[in-house]
Amino acid sequence: MDFLFNQTFETYIILILIIMIIIVGNGGVSEIKDKILRWIIGKFKGSVEPESVVRSLSRLKITPYQIKSERTVEGLVVEHLKKGFKNVHSQYSVGGNLGLKIDVDVNESVGIEIKLAKQIESSTANMMRLFGQAVYYSRRKYGKERMLVLIVGNEKYKSSERFKELFKYLDKEDISYYYLKTA
Repeated sequence: MDFLFNQTFETYIILILIIMIIIVGNGGVSEIKDKILRWIIGKFKGSVEPESVVRSLSRLKITPYQIKSERTVEGLVVEHLKKGFKNVHSQYSVGGNLGLKIDVDVNESVGIEIKLAKQIESSTANMMRLFGQAVYYSRRKYGKERMLVLIVGNEKYKSSERFKELFKYLDKEDISYYYLKTA
């Protein structure tokens, strides 16, 4: 304790600046509070790492004939994830006054928003809707590190200018995405 009382004024200023840099670098006080809360909840509920969800999704095989709608793909994803994770929920409420639901929730720690590549390629509105949903869900419940956008479709769409732009802005928001190409 003597260490704290035997310091110069400059040392306190430097400590305060370092603390402020750490807070700002981590997204502010509310973001740090949310990260700590998610960490504590994850410890009690059995947190799932996003990387393990992506590894599992990489083993999922979907044919073009199975892609009838986003809801159909959601069902296939949920069915697949239930084989490896305890609590997988479809259309999971993220809370708040808007009543929005994320497509898939894994153990209340990883959120997955699913979109079909063909729909994004054909409509700017669909792309912007996806981006808005991903940002809202990441800020409302999951945090940047636990929000995953899953895009399913033919590999030809992945290299289009529209997708390059989408991926660029998801990267700027630190939101992970995975492109699941059809078999």
